[in-house]
Amino acid sequence: MAAFSYAYTMRLVAEMLGESEDDIYEMTISMEPEDGVFGVIDKIEGDNTESLTVFTDEGIDNLRGLIFEAKRNGQWPPER
Repeated sequence: MAAFSYAYTMRLVAEMLGESEDDIYEMTISMEPEDGVFGVIDKIEGDNTESLTVFTDEGIDNLRGLIFEAKRNGQWPPER
């Protein structure tokens, strides 16, 4: 993975792509950090950790490809 200087939150990526955040979440389950998606810890309180899922530019491109393939195969939106 190339170096990056910023990342986009899942909420923003969903808005950018015109898709629901829940559908984007379902697609990220199969993605790895090498695909340009990773978690950022936002808060730790005792045993509770809150994190955000974020995407690099490459991650957004990979996600677009996954969504395109899912739509082409009639598998969009993902089943929950």
